[in-house]
Amino acid sequence: MGSSDPTTLTTEPADSRAVPDAERLGDAVAEYDEALLRRCTLDQRAAQVWARQVLADHFEAMWDDLEVRGASSGGEDEAAAVAVLRDLAARLLASADDVAAAAGDDPDAEYVPSEAELREERRRYKMERWMARATLEELKAAQPTANPNDVLDLADAIADLEDDLDDSPDGY
Repeated sequence: MGSSDPTTLTTEPADSRAVPDAERLGDAVAEYDEALLRRCTLDQRAAQVWARQVLADHFEAMWDDLEVRGASSGGEDEAAAVAVLRDLAARLLASADDVAAAAGDDPDAEYVPSEAELREERRRYKMERWMARATLEELKAAQPTANPNDVLDLADAIADLEDDLDDSPDGY
């Protein structure tokens, strides 16, 4: 914290190895995060924006609390850690906002978790029905562009079909 005043905060950690840099973390995941967000449904993107906003608000409140009350005895690293989390949450929120805007999502639409969950349950049901009828080739073709919430289910379905083929005496 560089200053003897415990209420003066800095984003610089006492030991720079102790706290990773938010910008580096954000850069490391930004492209992948945005690619996943582009494959999400409107409801899933809205949920991401909503969740990231809640997280960003929480870290901002932590920062404000540290400013008002001062950091604890390990304050420099504590303040630096909160600063990194705050910056990273803001960066992740900005990514979600950017992808939602590029997709044409209505920024003023109200996100209602219970309604979104119901639509997601219906979407998942349809996906499960499709996977039950799909061939191995169809499942493999769907994997690169699959909704992020379906990737593990697709991988499991592919593995199950491949196991069935391996267990079959004539290979099919």
